[in-house]
Amino acid sequence: MARYAATGKVLPMTNLVASAPVDALRSACAGDVTGPGDAAYDAARQAWNLAADQRPAAVVRAALLADLAATVRVAREHGLRIAPQGTGHGAGALGPLDAAILLRTDELRGVEVDPVAQIARVQAGALWDDVLAKSAPHGLAPLAGSAGDVGVVGYHLGGGLSFLGRKYGVAAKQLLAATVITADGQIRRVDAESDPELLWGLRGGGSLGIVAEVEIALHAVPALATGQLFWPIERAREVLGAWRDWAPTAPREITTSARILRFPPDPALPEALRGGAFVVIDGAFLGDAAACEEALAPLRALSPSMDMFGPAGIESLTQLHMDPPMPVPVMSSHALLHDATDRILDELVALAGADAQTGLLMVELRQLGGAIAEQDGTAVLDGIQAGYALFACGIPMGGPVPPEALAAELAAVVATAGEQHAGMFANFTESPGNTELPHARDERLRALRTALDPDGLLLGMHTS
Repeated sequence: MARYAATGKVLPMTNLVASAPVDALRSACAGDVTGPGDAAYDAARQAWNLAADQRPAAVVRAALLADLAATVRVAREHGLRIAPQGTGHGAGALGPLDAAILLRTDELRGVEVDPVAQIARVQAGALWDDVLAKSAPHGLAPLAGSAGDVGVVGYHLGGGLSFLGRKYGVAAKQLLAATVITADGQIRRVDAESDPELLWGLRGGGSLGIVAEVEIALHAVPALATGQLFWPIERAREVLGAWRDWAPTAPREITTSARILRFPPDPALPEALRGGAFVVIDGAFLGDAAACEEALAPLRALSPSMDMFGPAGIESLTQLHMDPPMPVPVMSSHALLHDATDRILDELVALAGADAQTGLLMVELRQLGGAIAEQDGTAVLDGIQAGYALFACGIPMGGPVPPEALAAELAAVVATAGEQHAGMFANFTESPGNTELPHARDERLRALRTALDPDGLLLGMHTS
């Protein structure tokens, strides 16, 4: 018998192979396998978030879907856990990996689009830009995230907030089917007919198995406008207050965020932005130019210093938020808010506005509501009952403040939520075992997880 080091649970096994887990994985998998003693180990274990120091017992870079099932078998034989990972955007949520196999899926990036059925079939490691490259030529859009290099699978398992979300809801509900390898090694085809309970769980419920492939809904987009409105950071409180007052009255066709944003002095940035500090409203509008103009009129009445909002292609959905296009070290924190009160706005501006001496690069409020709040019983994440998502981040390595000071600033941002705190959101979570996530509170999901993975083989709530 063997135990998972992280859980102390006994595994029902009778054959402990004598060879090391790395050797067993190399024999079982077509993809590259590295261990702590290998020269390639540091590169193989590195997450997209360069601040995450992942040190697993072994790293498997799956080359075939069969490697996923093989990794389950070897993990069980050696009493190890498995941490599936597409990119490592949310790597901090995994926690220590010394008794785990890091199962990288980033080479499994196949995407097929059925334009008639309006469905995309997406392999485990595919990114949002991979999907948009195939769907946009057909005038179809997924509920993509704000960054093109985020993994599609983990985004859905964690919930998924899109700039089309107020029209169509959380992305988790767009998950139509999946191929899943469960902890017992079974390969399951999951959809509403074959396994409605597991489909319900996968829709925002995290890693209930190793997801090899998903089918997601696409939406026709005959007309789209995206972009940003910029003001000097000195106007942050005025602009944030006006945006907050506008947001509840805005049509569902528009989804926006409002941010206090400091750009680094990066030569790759446009000169107008390089090293600058702004308050920015960005987002997307589904509809024609006239309707977009009407929706944006109250914000444009504030006379932005730069107006970059206009008609755009579907591929712009992962570019408008100006997320970094390459791996970076990031520390972040977040909270959902019932409302963005005057007190909260005052405190956020004090922490991150023009007069603040801060290491925060961004403090953001994302507009929720609309279809994002709708409930129909088909998903673990059955609508988000909050008006806004508060998110903040900074660079801990080589940034203007040391990591300890940045952590304190991030905690202060979240503390502004106070009585308006409405929980947390898995896709934004960078700490393991958070009890404020809906996953942690849902007894139905707990029962499903226990039935599928009684020994705790799988690590992590989502595989970003």
